[in-house]
Amino acid sequence: MRCKFGLFSALAAAALAIGAATPAKAITITVSTTNNSTQSLTGGGGSDKAATNSVAVTNAGGSTADVIGNSITAATRYISNAGADRGAATGGGTANATINTDYTVTINVTGAFSGETYNLSVGTRLTGGLTSVDDSGLGASNGGNATVSNVTGQLNGVNNGSLSLVTAANQGGTSSNATTNVNQSNVLNFVGVGNGTYTLRFTWSSTATSPQALNGGDEQAARFGANGPLGGASADDYPGPGSRNQANDGHFVSISAQIVTVPEPTTLALAGLGAIGLVVAARRRRS
Repeated sequence: MRCKFGLFSALAAAALAIGAATPAKAITITVSTTNNSTQSLTGGGGSDKAATNSVAVTNAGGSTADVIGNSITAATRYISNAGADRGAATGGGTANATINTDYTVTINVTGAFSGETYNLSVGTRLTGGLTSVDDSGLGASNGGNATVSNVTGQLNGVNNGSLSLVTAANQGGTSSNATTNVNQSNVLNFVGVGNGTYTLRFTWSSTATSPQALNGGDEQAARFGANGPLGGASADDYPGPGSRNQANDGHFVSISAQIVTVPEPTTLALAGLGAIGLVVAARRRRS
């Protein structure tokens, strides 16, 4: 009996030592982007419309020890600018510049314990301006407009209302300078478990149109953080009409992950003790 008790004690001590020696881990979150946006420039002359867009990771994430309450942040920014300014013409039709925004943000979680949980918070915000500038020199509007649609957001391929934004707006042609400001935000909160990949996708469209006219069409622009791509116009410039701050405009995604639960290292030791108990019980039955 002493031998059995001694063996049990030795194995139990070994199991506890294994649990206590379990090395600390670190959870890592990295963020990357892919831009699949397209642009369409139609009508008017070659210099009457222009568009630009890009997306960048502004905070790539990082690592933190697997301790309840620890957190990691990451962020991205998408910018665009569509402008149109039809010169004096009797033909060629309306100049149109359209950006069909379509980009993804991929969140990769590695180094987590199996069963470890963390709260993921994804904040989205679209800020910018739809601008019309009277370009006729006669004080009368020659029409045209700048528009933006609602933003549709998806999580892992499924539409998600908490990632979407109601941003649809229109700025029509004017006999004076005018800007319709866009500023909408939303937040998605969900729980992640262990290692994983989460893909966010955002789609919407913005357009600027300037019509054909004998004395030219009004300048129109949909400004969302990118430098004005249209030469000889001011509607697409910064600070421009409305005195907008370029650094504040764009589609911003902010990500925060906070650890909620971490499997206890002693769980391994308890599992080991359970296995030892089964072995000892089996030996007793045989004797």
